[in-house]
Amino acid sequence: MLIVTLLAVLLVLGLNLLASWVILRRQELSSGNRAAQVLVIWLLPLIGAVVCLLVAAAEGPLGLQARSQDGAIWASDGAHEGNAPSADCGSDGGSCGD
Repeated sequence: MLIVTLLAVLLVLGLNLLASWVILRRQELSSGNRAAQVLVIWLLPLIGAVVCLLVAAAEGPLGLQARSQDGAIWASDGAHEGNAPSADCGSDGGSCGD
């Protein structure tokens, strides 16, 4: 019984840590909003973490960024960082508009 209880506590602790990390990485939230959500996560351990993760998932891809094949980073809002050629420059990365 002790092992089951310990595993349950570790599961809830891990879920709370994951949810806190996701919320703290969301740049579009104000610092007060992030603090309030982290407070909910830790005051309502299982329910708070699940609710905050579901809300974060509904608003965007949980703060994770996707990388294209050329290593450029695509943010969740479609913004692009990196040196990949634009769609109308051709696949060889040559100069555009010449």
